[in-house]
Amino acid sequence: MLITLDDERMLGLWREGAGLEPALADASIERFDGLDINTVLRVAMRAWYVRYLHDAPVDMAPVTNLLPYAKMTRASLPDTWCVNLACRTARVLSFDIEGYGSLPVINPYDDKNRSLMAAMANKFVRNGARPTALYRPGADSVFVGLPSNANPVIKAVMGVRVTDDDTFVVDERVLADIPLLAKEALNL
Repeated sequence: MLITLDDERMLGLWREGAGLEPALADASIERFDGLDINTVLRVAMRAWYVRYLHDAPVDMAPVTNLLPYAKMTRASLPDTWCVNLACRTARVLSFDIEGYGSLPVINPYDDKNRSLMAAMANKFVRNGARPTALYRPGADSVFVGLPSNANPVIKAVMGVRVTDDDTFVVDERVLADIPLLAKEALNL
């Protein structure tokens, strides 16, 4: 189940995982070597979170419709459209255009798509029988090969958005990884 944690609650989980939060409220742990433990943990937890958004299985990722952030314009190549996303995006999972349905989302930098990308370089077969969406994970734009003179209508862009720095939307199952990650971040 997906849960939303604010920055302070997530930091508390990381501090507990590192063994910095004692079970008794009448004890405290301090470190006097110039290391700001909270800053180190915040940097580590944000890096872990962004990596989680990029790599987590789809059933564990906070997938949402990014349509409110999407704007389509004609690209410089013929029969190509660019969809710019006005949000930080970890990945786009599916792309629907009115009249075409769901388009395959292809990572042009993935080695398994090398032959497809070579075929798309040929302007005579670029669009083929089925329009495609080209997307590099982490980018804020999607290129769509679509032979259309009219501006296509986007029905849905399902993906994983990178939330603000003080918000963490995670699956509860990944919280078990935090103690080890917190200890590694502090070299404990």
